[in-house]
Amino acid sequence: MKHIKFSIILFVCLLPLTLIAQQQKYTVRAKVGRLQPPAIAYLFVDDKIDSMVIRNGEFRFSGSVSEVQPATILISYDGVGQYDDEPEAMPSILNFYLEPGEISVISADSLENAKVTGGTVQADYSRLLHQLKSNYEVLNRFNNEFNSASEEQKASSEYIQNSDKQLAAIGSEQMDIYRKFIKDNPGSLMSLFVLECYAKYGSVTLLNASFISPELSEIEALYNSLDAKVRSSKQGIEFYKLMKKGVKVEIGNVAPDFEQPDTAGNLVSLRDFRGKYVLIDFWASWCGPCREENPFVVEAYNEYQSKGFTVLGVSLDAGDKELWLEAIYEDGLAWNHVSDLKGWKNEVALLYSVKSVPQNYLLDPEGVVVAINLRGEDLKRKLAELIK
Repeated sequence: MKHIKFSIILFVCLLPLTLIAQQQKYTVRAKVGRLQPPAIAYLFVDDKIDSMVIRNGEFRFSGSVSEVQPATILISYDGVGQYDDEPEAMPSILNFYLEPGEISVISADSLENAKVTGGTVQADYSRLLHQLKSNYEVLNRFNNEFNSASEEQKASSEYIQNSDKQLAAIGSEQMDIYRKFIKDNPGSLMSLFVLECYAKYGSVTLLNASFISPELSEIEALYNSLDAKVRSSKQGIEFYKLMKKGVKVEIGNVAPDFEQPDTAGNLVSLRDFRGKYVLIDFWASWCGPCREENPFVVEAYNEYQSKGFTVLGVSLDAGDKELWLEAIYEDGLAWNHVSDLKGWKNEVALLYSVKSVPQNYLLDPEGVVVAINLRGEDLKRKLAELIK
């Protein structure tokens, strides 16, 4: 895979579910082993990036937030913040929830083993991760086994069916855990973030391997089961608006048609791609997780483009067309791209209720949605199943 300029290894880039509100101060104090320069720690929160040189394993961030925000700390050991194909060169990451007040990040050795304390939402998140621990371990083993399998094995219908069965079981267990957490914790704001993941609206520091997209009626019922204080929070109000806005694009439904200008200004319509499998890929040049995901999409495109598969990229870039074009060139994205350069107000993103990127929808030749939010090798695995 090609190297990515300053790739940010996050689970998602999130549409801010916030309105203008009073800012409150936070401080993140961290101690991770005995790391020394040139190691650098980066803090990613909302659309802001902060950095700090690590000395004796210690670093500190401070700033202001109006409310709870998902955040990520990334440690670059060589201090250049660049992703490399060699495992030992990969940065370490930690996803957590940033709340006003003091946040402590402590580990005797690595960021992956760090304990995060401070804030009620973070406490609930840590509790949920403990419940998911065995499931995530099974998912990691599944991914490792799949990645080590030969191409001949992956092409076998028996192997594909067995893999789908395993992944479906993993995803089903995740959905059960998420559903139970929401029902058991109606007064926690974390339950609202879990509901976003459960509804496949875009993960918020969580994974969702399920093939099934919940019915809107179930999503509404779970939302209504939350305490009034959660539903009336800024995030709760914004979630409600997004839940009611646009189209709920579900597996088995025909994807809504749209058209937008391509990189040359010519209008491109989704219906132009009927007769092919097409991945509608919502992304942006500024989105680290999107750039991290692009090599996997490139691999799938190169392998299956001659077999009736293509990609239609929908960018949530805003204003600066050159940044969009540069990212397409740098990442080698040789398929069609469209954007109205309105950022989160992109008309297609609003139509599809997109509030986090990367997000994608795989359509069959008739335009029916057959998969949602395929990540990493999952895209190639699904195409191997569909395209014989």
